[in-house]
Amino acid sequence: MDIIYEDKDIIVLNKERGVPCQADKTGCPDLYSEVYSYLQGPAHLGLVHRLDRPVGGVIVFAKNKSFTQIISGQVSNRSVIKKYTALVCGEAKINENLECCLIKNQRLNISRVVNKNEGGAKLARLNYKLLQKKKNKEFGYVSIIEIELFTGRHHQIRAQLADAGLPVYGDTKYNKYFMHNKGFVKMGLYSTHFEFYNPKLKKNMAFRFSPDIQI
Repeated sequence: MDIIYEDKDIIVLNKERGVPCQADKTGCPDLYSEVYSYLQGPAHLGLVHRLDRPVGGVIVFAKNKSFTQIISGQVSNRSVIKKYTALVCGEAKINENLECCLIKNQRLNISRVVNKNEGGAKLARLNYKLLQKKKNKEFGYVSIIEIELFTGRHHQIRAQLADAGLPVYGDTKYNKYFMHNKGFVKMGLYSTHFEFYNPKLKKNMAFRFSPDIQI
């Protein structure tokens, strides 16, 4: 485990890409079980937010019910600050707000952009800003962007960026190139900033991870 921070109430880690947050049907080693073992079987361990299996970066666990409720509540009311860094295929704008409605296909485990009047559609909002771009033979351009997430929908970043013509590099669900060329390529999406208010310390706590992305 790559521990970023730990105290009596929380433990913050840098999740490796490809590792599931919790046990799933694949039976692969998962981060929750690893943290549980590291803490020697705590009375309570709360996963207060989730990252898709292919996504790496900052993830927070709570060591007691009180902080699970505190942070989960802030995630639900959208008062936490969540930022991501992504390597995308295409030429990103300097700054762009993306807003649409998404619906999850449970059977296929994907989300798609739909009309707001479609049953079950949920509003999805994010903003991105360009960090770097470079011409590329296969995709025309590749870009590195920083994303601030305002809602937490299923596969939101991946689905919204694909719909905007900026699919995440290495994404075999939403990037058409990698759907048909499924070699061993890790996806270029990272959780890089998670910030919440700690009522015990009466201040915001921010945790950051800086991925090494080269284009």
